Amino acid sequence: MYMQVKIYTEVKLKIPFVNLKRMHDPIREEIDRAIKDVVDANNYIMGKQIDEFESHFSQYIGTQSVIGISSGTDALFLALKTLEIGQGDIVITVPHTFIATTEAITMAGARILFVDVDETSYNMSPIKLEALLDSLDKQTLEKVKAVIFVCLYGNPEDLDNIYEICKARNIRLISDAAQAHGAAVEIYSITDYADITSYSFFPGKNLGAFGDAGALAVNDPDMAKAIRMLRNHGRTEKYIHPVEAYNCRIDTLQAAVLDVKLKSLDSWNNNRIKAAETYNLLLGKKGYALPGQNKRYKHVFHLYVTRVKRREEVIEKLNVAGVSTGIHYPLPLHLQPAYQHLDYKAGDFPVCEALSKEILSLPIDGTITNEEVEYVCSLLP
Repeated sequence: MYMQVKIYTEVKLKIPFVNLKRMHDPIREEIDRAIKDVVDANNYIMGKQIDEFESHFSQYIGTQSVIGISSGTDALFLALKTLEIGQGDIVITVPHTFIATTEAITMAGARILFVDVDETSYNMSPIKLEALLDSLDKQTLEKVKAVIFVCLYGNPEDLDNIYEICKARNIRLISDAAQAHGAAVEIYSITDYADITSYSFFPGKNLGAFGDAGALAVNDPDMAKAIRMLRNHGRTEKYIHPVEAYNCRIDTLQAAVLDVKLKSLDSWNNNRIKAAETYNLLLGKKGYALPGQNKRYKHVFHLYVTRVKRREEVIEKLNVAGVSTGIHYPLPLHLQPAYQHLDYKAGDFPVCEALSKEILSLPIDGTITNEEVEYVCSLLP
């Protein structure tokens, strides 16, 4: 008797990792009108649409001021410059994030110091941050000027706890919310827990532009004024420059597109959360690691990430069946060739390194259907 093996050669559903076309189709006419308005006005730099989007997004996330920036990376860089962090300073962050987080630290002239992540949230571990700070000699500790907390995959878990640690030690806190549009800590905005909160509007984000764009959110009017100067050549009016600064302005076209898409963000986020609940229900029965279980935190699931054994085989099986997947992120930053000079080695951050070998990002977006989620789960062993 021969054992029958099911081979997934028939593609029941073709599921992209993110279906931007399906998200855009219902609002395409409104987006086209918004773009046409910018083109007709020929006001591509610092047009009125920027003020409109900044105002609407600040209301949405519950903060006093939003300043549009050219990209999420530039936003993090300007956050550090606004806090006057640079040469000789140390900024602590995690190795389990996209390299933009650390690029910004290097761009500002500061030194990167890594701390490991938590086993379940995948975010910076408060326990390990405390241990790291306690282990530093007085001279090094005095150089630690900021912590960048990454709300990874859309999850703000432990942001409030990191805030308390930083506050007690007089360390500035930047929240990297590039993946966390609409995330919250209980009923509070995540912007309440950081000196500056940084956003990215890369096209695939929960709120994505039609190119690169970003923003900074602050509750301090003086800080907002400083950021507005820094992003626009250090000027207060056309040819008056109190300081030398940077060209990091958001494009008017991108702001116009984002302002239209912002109206759908709650709906898209709610659909992501619903899809994640279905993933959790079905994958929980199979014993998979389930994200977003701490209900104190509103996880907006920019990514749905679980852990699998024999990952390459699983990816191939899903790919053959028409399902796209991702790995965020396969090589921790402390082991990247770009950071060999920091003298970290394999084994320094065991949780991060274990995650990098097992994590798998499954399809999720603002319009993914229950049928699609069920299909993906049916393919997982």
